[in-house]
Amino acid sequence: MDSKVDEETIREVSSFNWPHGTKTLRRRIIQGGLIRAVSESWYPSSDDDYGLLLEDDIEVSPYYYLWIKYSLLAYHYDPQIYLPELSSISLYTPRLVEVVKERPKWNAD
Repeated sequence: MDSKVDEETIREVSSFNWPHGTKTLRRRIIQGGLIRAVSESWYPSSDDDYGLLLEDDIEVSPYYYLWIKYSLLAYHYDPQIYLPELSSISLYTPRLVEVVKERPKWNAD
């Protein structure tokens, strides 16, 4: 959740029944902006847990699922072409740049 979320929203989300497994709520301490809100909206629970983040105005190819599935099978599970540093698979074309502001460097301190 955003750092400036109101108490009513926190109560509503906390009381929401989620029958599909464990529900974990995370709240940002500082304002993060749109990029961080999207990129931090989901956290994998293991190396075999995957998520698909789509914007509300995106239209995907009918083949998007096959692309993602076979990319994961190849680059995460095939020992001949395994890429341990792979952290995401994009459905965007390289020429598309929606945000021109450089993302701040991560700092654990």
